[in-house]
Amino acid sequence: MTKLKKCISRPAILVFTISVLLTHCSKDADIVHAPHKAQATIVVVSGNNQIGLGGEQLVNPIVIQISDSEQIPTEDIVVLFEIIKGNGFVNSSKVQTNDAGISEVLWTIGLGENEIRVSIEDDHYQAQPCYVQARGECYCKIPDQLDDGWETASIIEARLDVVKICGVLDEIYNPAYQFLYSLLIIKDGKLVFEEYPNSYRTRIQPIASITKSITSALIGIAIDEGFINNVNEHLFDFFPEYNHLRDESKDRILLKHVLSMTSGFECNELDIPYSDPRNDVNVGMRSGNYIEYVLKKLVVDEPGTKWNYNSGNTMLLGGIVKNTTGIHADEFAETRIFTSLGITDYQWAYQADGLPYTCCSLSLCSRDMAKFGYLYLLGGWWNGEQIVSEEWVNESTVSQVTEGHYGYQWWVGAIYGYDFYIAVGYGGQRIINVPELDMIIVHTSTLDNVEGLPERLELLNVIVKEIIEAAIEENLARVE
Repeated sequence: MTKLKKCISRPAILVFTISVLLTHCSKDADIVHAPHKAQATIVVVSGNNQIGLGGEQLVNPIVIQISDSEQIPTEDIVVLFEIIKGNGFVNSSKVQTNDAGISEVLWTIGLGENEIRVSIEDDHYQAQPCYVQARGECYCKIPDQLDDGWETASIIEARLDVVKICGVLDEIYNPAYQFLYSLLIIKDGKLVFEEYPNSYRTRIQPIASITKSITSALIGIAIDEGFINNVNEHLFDFFPEYNHLRDESKDRILLKHVLSMTSGFECNELDIPYSDPRNDVNVGMRSGNYIEYVLKKLVVDEPGTKWNYNSGNTMLLGGIVKNTTGIHADEFAETRIFTSLGITDYQWAYQADGLPYTCCSLSLCSRDMAKFGYLYLLGGWWNGEQIVSEEWVNESTVSQVTEGHYGYQWWVGAIYGYDFYIAVGYGGQRIINVPELDMIIVHTSTLDNVEGLPERLELLNVIVKEIIEAAIEENLARVE
């Protein structure tokens, strides 16, 4: 059926002609209201199933062609484009077909799954609607590919839930997160998310007690290389220069007790704020010889029976590295870990005799923090080289205490049924490894004027949970 042309009246025409035209329009009107319409077909020529950034216009337009029952393209058909899923929009909701039966629109998509219903609005034709889909990524760009050992990828490639990750992205630029310096996600061995809301990539950030987890790795390497026999060696056997401080209770302290914070030494670190000069960390640093300060302490709990967080234990580990390998922990870290991982920019703080504060003084950039986490996720391997034994990685990252939350200078636990282990630093510095999800989350925060620390940690936990949920949902989808 050929589509009828519309009537056009002209003022200068004879009355007789006008009456004929009016009669013709009347007949046209009869056809308009006819009970049956001819069938047409809607075909998506191109633009379906695109992926782009949510909130941005897709590169390729949606191109639609309308044909009649004989597959002849039909012009002047009004095509309706209706958003039915997602929060995007088109540059025009109604577009007429040209003489080739073609109409097209540009589509700005929203986050996640988007869908448009395509139908026609015509007096002479009817057609079944069709549907066009697109998926919107969030605005987080693929991290820059640098010559630093990290391969980068998008969150889509990482199969993370886009909407959840975008929610995280929005959240961390909220004023409530003004303390947050960096947030990185490693998934399946690739850096897929990298944001610095209040900082920059090359910032060398004090990582506080994350230093403890790196010191633990140094002890594992010293064992691997034969400098230390095993974790059952007696503490004072490493410090013959302090034999005069030994007593019966101290002789029961083993290396594994120092590693797991169960040495039994008296310590008030968790009882007094770090801002208070009486806190044991402050007193130990002011003493000029932190190791001697700790070894002079009373043993108030049977070694191996009670967990008590004590940075002095980690200072002892630094001393053990020096007394067994002949070099300080900073040099041992450089030659055994940092060089292999390509970590070249870092800082330590030292006491007067050159002993680095292995409890809390290292500064690293966020990408290099992630490398250390990934070293452990790989079972101690890096670029085909075994840096630290897999046995040590496994032993360090499972609970070694009755309370069930601490290994060898690593915090351990589970979330949503997935085991994790975390290197934790004061103020909001963390390397979070979730092996079953092949995921690492790194975040750093300001250490200046830390106020409302519990509230800060809760805000950080909110985004960490969202990130893990983004991986879990996709992980479940794979299983199903």
